[in-house]
Amino acid sequence: MSLPASRSRPAASARGQRAEKAIVDAVLDLLDQDDASGLTVDKIANRAQVGKPTIYRRWSTKSELVAYAFGNLADPLPSGPQASLRDILITALTEFHARLTDTRHGRAWRKILGSQGEYADAMSIYRDKYLNPRRAALAAALQTHIDNGTIRNDVDAETLIRVISNTMLGGIITPDEPATTTSPELIVDLFLNGLLTGAAHNPPSPPPR
Repeated sequence: MSLPASRSRPAASARGQRAEKAIVDAVLDLLDQDDASGLTVDKIANRAQVGKPTIYRRWSTKSELVAYAFGNLADPLPSGPQASLRDILITALTEFHARLTDTRHGRAWRKILGSQGEYADAMSIYRDKYLNPRRAALAAALQTHIDNGTIRNDVDAETLIRVISNTMLGGIITPDEPATTTSPELIVDLFLNGLLTGAAHNPPSPPPR
């Protein structure tokens, strides 16, 4: 399952945030609209209307920028005692869904995957800096729910990640499947019906009056 890490860059000024958004948007727009082999820092700078030094102050190579453009798209996984299992899974699957469907994100992602090794460095950075940490965070969150009895203890976190992501993938690559079968909310709710323990799934009846 491809699930990028949560964003971890330091806070920037409002002007810096606008420049960063313009640069990331430029990367995704150019990959979406043009051949992936034609992506250059010059084109990105022109599209974003920034100088090349603005780009190189943030990312030392094009590969780092491309990896960030995809890794930065994922919302952070909900955390803390108030984070529900349902919210954690839906957040994870929503990003996965965006990269597999006909969105700017998804189309650009497919260009990268089909680039025959040109973006091998970017993909390596993406895996190490975004995908693997996010997957580990998701597995840890699921393990917490297994340990506290919310999820049945006869499943493990890694198996759950594979099964639930492959369910979405199967719905997307099957042309005749209705769009609702790939809804992150629907998939999560269907799985939770079979994963939650009785105490978690069936709330106690109210006391008699």
